[in-house]
Parts: sequence; C-alpha cells; structure tokens
Amino acid sequence: MTERLNVLIIEDNPADADLIRDALPEMGHIRFHSESVPRLSDAIARLATGGIDIVLTDLGLPDSQGLATFRKLRQLAPDLAIIVLTCDNDQETAVAAVREGAQDFLVKDQVSGNLLLRAVRYAIERKQAEDEIKTLLAEKELLLREVHHRVKNNMDVVMSLLSLQSDTLKDPAVICALQDARNRVKSMMVLYDKLYRSKDFGAISAKEYITSLVDEIVDNFPKRGQVVIETRIDEVVLDAKILSCLGMILNELLTNTMKYAFIGRDNGLINVSFSIKDSRASLIVQDNGTGIPESVEPCYSRRSTDVPISTGFGMQLVGLLTEQLGGTMTIDRDNEPRFILEFEV
Repeated sequence: MTERLNVLIIEDNPADADLIRDALPEMGHIRFHSESVPRLSDAIARLATGGIDIVLTDLGLPDSQGLATFRKLRQLAPDLAIIVLTCDNDQETAVAAVREGAQDFLVKDQVSGNLLLRAVRYAIERKQAEDEIKTLLAEKELLLREVHHRVKNNMDVVMSLLSLQSDTLKDPAVICALQDARNRVKSMMVLYDKLYRSKDFGAISAKEYITSLVDEIVDNFPKRGQVVIETRIDEVVLDAKILSCLGMILNELLTNTMKYAFIGRDNGLINVSFSIKDSRASLIVQDNGTGIPESVEPCYSRRSTDVPISTGFGMQLVGLLTEQLGGTMTIDRDNEPRFILEFEV
C-alpha cells in the first residue's frame, strides 16, 4: 500500500523550489506530494490548515533570516519533521539548528537527489521513532499516575483502620500511639497526592507539599485553634525521595510542638521555614512555647554512647531519617526554642 506524505517547501527562489521538488520521487511505498511557498508568513498560514508531514525550509527568506526562521517554524509545528535546506554553509548555524530540533541541515549546492532523499527517509524514520517514544512515555506516565493514586488510596485505608482501632481502645497511651502512626501515614499520603497531581512524577514543589502537610498536621489538633502557624518556604522543586524524609521529620517535630510546647496555654506561635542556599537545605521549626526538655535529642544509629539521647520513637525516627538525608539535626534551646535540620541537596 502506497503511503502519501505531504511536503511543504519554503523557498523564495522558484528554480530552487523546482529542483527540490524534482528530487523527491517515490521512495519505495512512499509517494510525495509537495507544495511550495516563498515566505515564512505564507508557510505559517499553510501549516495552520494542517495536513503537512515534512517541511523543507531555506533560512534566508524575504521576511525572515537565519535561525529565527527555523525557530518560528519549530515553535509553530513542534511535532513536524523539519529539514533545513539552505545556501549558507555555516557550521555553527547547522549545529545549533540540529541541536534545537532540526531533523537535518543540508547545503543546496552540495545536495544531490540521493542525498536529499536519504535525508528525508532518515527524517521520517527519526520522526516515527520520536512518536513511538512519546507514546511509550505517555503510557508510562499514565501507569505511574495510577500507581500513585492506588498507593494514596491504600494509605487512606490504613489511616481509616488505625482510626477505627483507636475508637475501640481505652488506654490513652495506646490511642495516642495509634494517632501518631496515623499522622505518619498521612504525611506520606499527602506526598503521593501531590505526585499523583504533578506533571513531573519524580519531583514536586517543596512549598506546595510542606504547606499542605502543615495544614494537615495542624488540623489534627482542633483544641489548638489559637496557635498561629507561620510558614516561609522557598519555591523550589525537590526529588520525591527527599520530600518523603523531609515530610516525616516535619510531621514528628510539628506534632510534638503542638502536643507539648503550649501545655497550660491556649495560644502560641510556631514558625516553619524551609530554604536552600548554595545547595544547603535548612528546615527550621521554632515556637514560643515552654521550651524543649534536655532529654529530647534525635537518636542517631552511629552516635557516641556518651551523648544522652531521647528514647521516644518519634525522635528515633527523626534521627534515622536525618541520617538518610545525610544531614544533621541541631536543637537550639536559647530564647525561642527551635529544631534545625540541615542537609545537602
């Protein structure tokens, strides 16, 4: 079965346009139908109507010169195979055009019919390969989106089970432990929700994730309605693995602050900040509460045994996650107490 490909020749010299047209005989099962226009404006108008498969263009046109010609065509028709066919034998221009998406760069007085035909054939093959890759990527993105959605739903089920279990218990300590476990699952679920909605499944906005997570954590403490939460989060994109550790650390620090920093008080202030400077990330959780006990320290697996550490599971988790980030956790107990997490990104 013969396949027809429509070729648009953008050439202001009628003789050159005829030579190009004559150099496009049938190629196996492919038959070419060519049209020619002398100006870029004419080409833009023709491309807008659709039906073109390949573009052969000169760079020197009455209404456009140089790489600007190719860039305008590329911007208008990013999915078309574009071959540059010009009289300008400029290697820098050739490299730039190919780097920016041209399928080939040919010089008119060096082109034979076989060379042009070979360039067109390769352009078709490369374009077909690109289309196949785009299709595979689209299928992969759809699959990843579904995976993230299912993980999020499964976490939602786990949270519901933990809530149902806590409703059947009477021991306050056990109920609190189950609530803490629920909050930890919630911090991961918020991340998967962001990944599900994100265009980039490998990285998401730190500001969007941390802000949402802070809101979710605070909502677990309805009696702390008078506690003001202020956030200052840099607008940066981070890898999902980093944000997963960061989110769980923030969950532990902010949860403990909400629980213990304002005992006996109905109001308070918590500042959560996250910034990156010179590839050094810094998360700070600060409050104006009663202070951080000396017994509270993150528990590191490789820490010296002569340094006192907290035996609480939450701070053990903070220490473990800090090590996974390759960072350090500092506790500043002077003035308004704060936790400072620092790590390289």
